[in-house]
Amino acid sequence: MWRPIETREACSALALVLGLGAGCSGESNDPNGPQSSRGGRAGAGGSVSGGGRAGNGGAGDSGGSASVDAGSAGEGGAGGAGEPPVPEGCPEINMIPAPGQLIGIQSVHFGRSEVVLRNVTDVPQTIVGGRQGWQWCNVPGYWAVILSEENVELAPGRTYKFTLIEREATVRVLYDGADSGDTNELGIYTTTGAFNNSTLIQAFVSWGLGSLYETRESTAVLGEKWTFGERIPIEPGHAGFVATGDARFGSGFTSVPDRCLPR
Repeated sequence: MWRPIETREACSALALVLGLGAGCSGESNDPNGPQSSRGGRAGAGGSVSGGGRAGNGGAGDSGGSASVDAGSAGEGGAGGAGEPPVPEGCPEINMIPAPGQLIGIQSVHFGRSEVVLRNVTDVPQTIVGGRQGWQWCNVPGYWAVILSEENVELAPGRTYKFTLIEREATVRVLYDGADSGDTNELGIYTTTGAFNNSTLIQAFVSWGLGSLYETRESTAVLGEKWTFGERIPIEPGHAGFVATGDARFGSGFTSVPDRCLPR
């Protein structure tokens, strides 16, 4: 069972509305920002969990199991000890980061709009919180990875799970990639106003049929975090995907049913 070690509460809707920043669909720095037409329930914050082994030689191979648990590492530990086995029939998580990558996308759950990020290096990494900190982008939806102003420090192999919550305190709905008219991609950036900046994109994935219209794929390719035209194949009825190989390719991720994703 997935057990969060540390929980970050979501900001209030008022705090979100007052935030400033550039829209995911452009670099206008419009204080109102682009609004998503897809709403949802008010969401929660994120949680830090223990991971598996640290990367090899810095940003090397980062592993772990598909059922991350703090185990005997305790709340202050880096995790990796006492982890439960991978659920039967589920793939083992074994992310191979892109060159120079610090944080990778370990998994995405479509139905819950949940993303798990992983420190893929052998040194601690900090995810900066708030409107000027790390951002997610699912064109035209976007917002802060950590809604509060607090930072999250991840030890090697540790993960941070969060929900894609937009500025109006609604959950950004994700889809399984069966329709190219949907935004079947996700980018992670180290600061706001950076959605066209290839040096500031930290991770990227594209799945199913990909995105037919506006996309951040070219930015990810220039930043060497993705390969042009690559897509993660999603099996019918699957709830999302996990990292099982090279993070620059669709083949580096495997679609899985709900039971193989963190709760």
